Amino acid sequence: MRTRDLTISKPKVCGDEVFAQPAVSYGFCCRIPALTNPKAKAICTPEARVLRMSVMDCFACNRIEQIRANTNPHFIAELSESYAVLSDEQPYEGWTILLLKDHHEELAGLPLQRQARLWDDVAKVAGAITRELKPVRINYENLGNQLHHIHWHVIPRHANDPAPTMPIWTRGRESLRVFLEPADEARLITRLRRALEIG
Repeated sequence: MRTRDLTISKPKVCGDEVFAQPAVSYGFCCRIPALTNPKAKAICTPEARVLRMSVMDCFACNRIEQIRANTNPHFIAELSESYAVLSDEQPYEGWTILLLKDHHEELAGLPLQRQARLWDDVAKVAGAITRELKPVRINYENLGNQLHHIHWHVIPRHANDPAPTMPIWTRGRESLRVFLEPADEARLITRLRRALEIG
């Protein structure tokens, strides 16, 4: 495994917004609105801005576009309601994130049938991780505070866990910045796909 020094890059203009881009934010990169272009206000209604910020500038939606274009190296599997991807950061071997296939921000806003199918996806991934990696425990997280797109973190907690009784988010950021070499990541993805009986 390797670590990277990841700092916030220079702001990037995206549409009529300017974004600071932290390289990693607990699992994968996300964009943080940093500065609004004053000229854009004259041509954008509030509704249009909300829609654009929700969908066009959604990091999860961008990742899903990569999956559909077969260019996302973290992709594990397509499931009923979600895409399973290996977290960019791997301080917990097998940390997987399930991205809802379409853009919705609140779990309670989904029809109950979709909620049930999404949870079935989560359970399938957890079962595959359990069979393949044999963690001591698995944590399930659905937050949405930074990335406003329904997604589930499935986080295996292993015997070498430095803080087994604490949520992973209480650890320092630096300790989470652990990355696999591409070949090791590919092997782990292959193992998880096999455990899911997809690969």
